[in-house]
Amino acid sequence: SRIYAFNNGGDPKVYLASADWMIRNLNRSVEVAICVEDRDLRDELLKVLDLQLQDNVKARWIDRTQSNPRVSSEGDPVRSQMAHYSWLAGREG
Repeated sequence: SRIYAFNNGGDPKVYLASADWMIRNLNRSVEVAICVEDRDLRDELLKVLDLQLQDNVKARWIDRTQSNPRVSSEGDPVRSQMAHYSWLAGREG
């Protein structure tokens, strides 16, 4: 996703951006980011980001060399796509 979150001393700042921070996007184009100011939307985006960061089945890290090794599979398996679907399916209205 293109969600960027910063703790900001306990008052989270959340941004949505037009592209991921891969070299190919940053060297040859202009990218924009917007601050999400609506508290409910910000909290929802933080939940989505949290679900993605819990993934230990399909997730990969992008390191300095832009290789992308798999995240180690410790603990109960969490696949973020399925966790996200379950979370959305369980919401009201």
